[in-house]
Amino acid sequence: MPKLGRNQLCPLHKRRDCCGRAEFVRYPKPKNLSRNGVTTDPDGREKCTPAVLRARKNMLLNRPHPTCAACGEEFTDYRDVELAHKESKGNGGFKHDDRWPNLCLMHLAENREQGSRSLADYLQWRREKGLQVPEVSCV
Repeated sequence: MPKLGRNQLCPLHKRRDCCGRAEFVRYPKPKNLSRNGVTTDPDGREKCTPAVLRARKNMLLNRPHPTCAACGEEFTDYRDVELAHKESKGNGGFKHDDRWPNLCLMHLAENREQGSRSLADYLQWRREKGLQVPEVSCV
């Protein structure tokens, strides 16, 4: 016996919600507060598209003497610069926040070494290892 699809009428009852089929409940989607590639969550966090993140990286690089947040050295090669988050994005990105105060620039290798730690925890770890840490950081 063929199964009835969700939108097919039952030939016996002439309804869609009989014979073991329940009405499909659609939950309302939360309002997408998106503007120009930036989506704002109800709690204030921002999620940006890759194009917007690239533009923010370039704006941070246009400041006079941009330095790495982890080692304090100036950047010499654009390919070695990566946009980093001061507060981690969390496992799976559940705390993902691309707001301006949460962004900084780091060397590629140091950003990968930072991993899912916050910048403050990473700098503390670097101090314990005896590695170079900037005197004035963007934490």
